[in-house]
Amino acid sequence: MIGFLVTICLLLSLTGAELSEESALLRSLVDPSKYDKNVPANGEPVEVSVQAYIRAIEKIDVDGKKFKVQLTFRQYWMDKRLKFSSPRINYLSVNDHDSLWTPDIFFTNSYGGEALNLLSANSLLRIMGDGKVVYSRRINLELSCERELAKFPLDTLTCPIIPALYGSTTDKVILKWKDVNPVAFRQNMDFHGFTLKSTKQESCTAKTNTGNYGCVKLIFQFKRNFGIYFCHLYLTALLMVVLSWLSFWIHYSKVSIRSFYLAVLLFLGVVSTIYADKMIPNSPGTTASDVWNGICFLFILATIIQFVLQHTAAKDKSIELKDTENAKDGEEKNKINIKFIPLPVGRLFNRNASKADMISRIVFPILFLLFNVVYWPIVSA
Repeated sequence: MIGFLVTICLLLSLTGAELSEESALLRSLVDPSKYDKNVPANGEPVEVSVQAYIRAIEKIDVDGKKFKVQLTFRQYWMDKRLKFSSPRINYLSVNDHDSLWTPDIFFTNSYGGEALNLLSANSLLRIMGDGKVVYSRRINLELSCERELAKFPLDTLTCPIIPALYGSTTDKVILKWKDVNPVAFRQNMDFHGFTLKSTKQESCTAKTNTGNYGCVKLIFQFKRNFGIYFCHLYLTALLMVVLSWLSFWIHYSKVSIRSFYLAVLLFLGVVSTIYADKMIPNSPGTTASDVWNGICFLFILATIIQFVLQHTAAKDKSIELKDTENAKDGEEKNKINIKFIPLPVGRLFNRNASKADMISRIVFPILFLLFNVVYWPIVSA
């Protein structure tokens, strides 16, 4: 029992000595008489490598052209003034971040952001024995995106993260991505109706009137998940078009039935279009879904026009036939034979179907198929 207590006391004394040594070593390194925190190094350009660990994409706002991301942003650089040698200390933890020089990095396309301080500040500043400094912070950012809705809902959204130096020009600080694993993602992330298509890292230089400043870019390309839009936008309009073709199998003499059927389809088409507009982001131009809905609506409207013209023509023939029967004796009577000549395409057509309906049964699907052959390669390219 006594031996155990002695061991505990020795460990506590060693730990206290190590902490005391660490504090004394840190104070000596950042002593203002030796270390100037206002300059990056002793006249040499400092190379700052950055690394991003994406923890969550919290929101993607297409209408507002922005997205919200939570990430751990790490910075690495060498400062020979902070070298130390100690057999028991591998690194020094710095609680007072203002005591060291740190890169003046900001995010050029940021609408706002905050450093997370839940329970304690989610940040880390360490000095390694060879003078390497590691600065890590967990932050939330709201950043701008670039959208191109011409191919909606088969569009992509480009959302960059652009860290840049605010006051340190390229002759003093060089900003670049870390050579190994510059970007990492937490597993099983939710992209809120999108799929992460690709990521790309770039280096850049911002040229202003006050000088050239280093910057880097992390570019996300999000592709919209098409499934939900296919069901609610495309499939609904497609069903309306196909159902409108069924009117070609209703004899044109059944005016009330055919009129009611087409009126219901037209009403449903208008309602589905209004509902679809709620799913479409605000766009100053025409989108691919607008073209699809517009063409489908035109096909339904063409079906109605076909019926109106067909019914009008048949009514005129009926009037002309009555006038001929009521003609006086000796007057020449017009002989009118109204025949319905079916096309030889088998059981698909009824013998009592009008020639206009028979032609429409073939022409309308072919035209719609040709539209699809042209439409889908363009919007999916």
